[in-house]
Amino acid sequence: MFYDEISMNVPQISTAMLATSLVVNAGPRVANTSITLPDTPPASVIEVENAFPGLSFSQPLSLRSPRGDSQRLFICEKTSDLELIPKVTAASPTKSLFLNLDQIVNARNGEESHTNSESGLLSVAFHPYYATNGHFFTVYNVRTGGTDYQRLSRWYYPDISDTSLYNRQMIKFIPYLENI
Repeated sequence: MFYDEISMNVPQISTAMLATSLVVNAGPRVANTSITLPDTPPASVIEVENAFPGLSFSQPLSLRSPRGDSQRLFICEKTSDLELIPKVTAASPTKSLFLNLDQIVNARNGEESHTNSESGLLSVAFHPYYATNGHFFTVYNVRTGGTDYQRLSRWYYPDISDTSLYNRQMIKFIPYLENI
């Protein structure tokens, strides 16, 4: 595996820095006479249909397809797997593991994949020319030295049909701030 890393020192943000004040001075409420609503809401039926019967996913967080690709669907799982459905219109769609971040991160000295709470593989985005250049980006969580970080990485598959060949470049490495 080949990769380059660029690390950034990002100052810690305190909740005091994020506090804002909003003062609203409203007079008496004016009645709206132009809108009429029924006494009871209309009856509606919401139905949920399994789009991929026979397939299961482990805590899916996002679904993405590269621009112009109406057949493939990539699914980010919280457990750090990027799954691929190669043909969503197939009579019986199948899935395959496209990228196992847990295995890659845990193989690095001093790092571990972090999938607790609101962590894990959060998202994937594809370069506008992914079909020709193979570049895509992931946001995921890692723990190193007892500190949690979010990592934005750019991945490159030189042969898009062979996912065993890849190169990763870390773009940003920032402290993880949960629920601030």
